Amino acid sequence: TRGVLNFMVRPKASESNLKIAGEFANAITMERRSGDEKTGIGQVFCKGSNCIFAALRHCLPKLTRLPSETVHYHRNAVSEIELNKCLTTMGFIAHRHRRRIRGTD
Repeated sequence: TRGVLNFMVRPKASESNLKIAGEFANAITMERRSGDEKTGIGQVFCKGSNCIFAALRHCLPKLTRLPSETVHYHRNAVSEIELNKCLTTMGFIAHRHRRRIRGTD
């Protein structure tokens, strides 16, 4: 049949969901200060139980999407990668814990 698409479009977070996620991140974090001078927004973890995505998933589960979820109503939800990209564009500094592999220097 002509004109019918036989593939699925990759899920992508909607702008409104990204805005809500960004406002959530601003609400639960605080700016670091040294004396009276602002030093900017602090570091945020990218993965793990202390990351912003884990807190967002706990508070607003319908707003988030895991890679294993293929449910159609989560297609506009925010993934962990999309949230991390959004946070870095907002000025947050991504803190990544990189593990060393034994035998490499």
